[in-house]
Amino acid sequence: MPDDDWTDVRQQIAFGHALDAFEARLDRDATLGELRTEGPWFATGVGAFGMFAREDQVVAVEVDINDLGHTVRTGALDARVRAIIDTAGAARLLAVAEGEAEQIVSRVEQSLRAGITAYDQATAAFDLEQQRLTRNMDALTDGLERITRVYVEHVTLEYEDPEAFGGGHMVLYPMTHTNARFAIEERYTGSDWSDPDRLPTSWAWRAERLARRTDGSHGWQVSARGAVDSDDVATLLRQAETWAKRTRDIAVRADAYRQNPPGRTPPEGPRL
Repeated sequence: MPDDDWTDVRQQIAFGHALDAFEARLDRDATLGELRTEGPWFATGVGAFGMFAREDQVVAVEVDINDLGHTVRTGALDARVRAIIDTAGAARLLAVAEGEAEQIVSRVEQSLRAGITAYDQATAAFDLEQQRLTRNMDALTDGLERITRVYVEHVTLEYEDPEAFGGGHMVLYPMTHTNARFAIEERYTGSDWSDPDRLPTSWAWRAERLARRTDGSHGWQVSARGAVDSDDVATLLRQAETWAKRTRDIAVRADAYRQNPPGRTPPEGPRL
């Protein structure tokens, strides 16, 4: 997923949390009565909420979480800059008593602060989750590449499209043939294989061998399988290394058999 798309997802999730917190605190009917409203809007550390004074003019309450109090502005709905007004000015524009305007503005400020806090907490949690998943994905990739270096003569790693090849996203094969494999398939939450910047939240793995079916054809037969969460990448790497070691051991035995088949007298050792 491109960075802009990740930002959109992050903002949508955060806004949902902020809106829930804002509405839970505001109590619209009791606070606003018949006033028509616009918003709220939220970004990191800030929030705003508008109330219509007339068709094209709003009275907006703005809050910066790092500042005390609030700012009240008025202007056209689409204005880039709005004039600062006091509570008395807001009361006149909204056609309410000044005391009522004070209560409205105070309740909106409190609600915006609750929403801003929820927004900031949600973005922080999203960022931490992305960092965690990225770290675990990198750990898996590095670990698989380390395995192929350790067993470089017997195992190779391929990055594949499971929809095209039916194996996995990362697949270990014996160096000399493709009749066996250790396939790792990514699993996602809220994403899929078509997303170029997807981050798996878990992995499924299978150890498979090509085997003859009863009809004489060949197909993949699963000898072992499992699944792990993202944080359990170490378990997945242990399974992959076990498979790589067994693949090496089989290759070593096969090579020894070819060099010294049954019935052949092994060559004598050197005489001193």
